[in-house]
Amino acid sequence: MHNLGREPVVILSTWLPHDKCANPLQRIDPPVRLAPGESTLLELPVACNELPGSVVENAFVILRLLWLGQLWRAFVRLRVTVDNSRTPQYICESVTVHPAGFSGQRGANQSSLG
Repeated sequence: MHNLGREPVVILSTWLPHDKCANPLQRIDPPVRLAPGESTLLELPVACNELPGSVVENAFVILRLLWLGQLWRAFVRLRVTVDNSRTPQYICESVTVHPAGFSGQRGANQSSLG
């Protein structure tokens, strides 16, 4: 993960919820703080029992982040292929970031639910 912003970001947890490429919610303790321009490698064990040559579409890594004093969620959409040694290989297809709780908001004046 690379912080391309101008403010620090803190990584609080990770989750891979796809049924074919999964890892349960993992809180990061202590949380990882990335200053602007800093990078870190997130190594996440994954349960993936697919056969060589299999492709898993729409696998996600969901990151819970703290940025500018507010909770955020980053959704990293992956395409995962399984190589001949049954090791998952991934390609990042997109990243979207939203305030945590954004889908529960009912109006413009409601604050983030976190």
